[in-house]
Amino acid sequence: MHANAPLQKLSIKEICALEGLSRSGLYKLMKADPTFPKPIKSGPARGARVRFLATEIAAWQEQHRAMQGAL
Repeated sequence: MHANAPLQKLSIKEICALEGLSRSGLYKLMKADPTFPKPIKSGPARGARVRFLATEIAAWQEQHRAMQGAL
């Protein structure tokens, strides 16, 4: 990746599709798993858009799958 390239950000809808979860299921996962990446809000307002860094989601998925494979 180029040093000046913007980081790809994923919406809640995109994360739900990646993980096969409903929106409420994703929120439950975020609450239950302290290792799940923290969202980035687009502003201070309560209704501000929430995005996740794609690199953090990919790293979490890899770690999560490795832990499941170890069980």
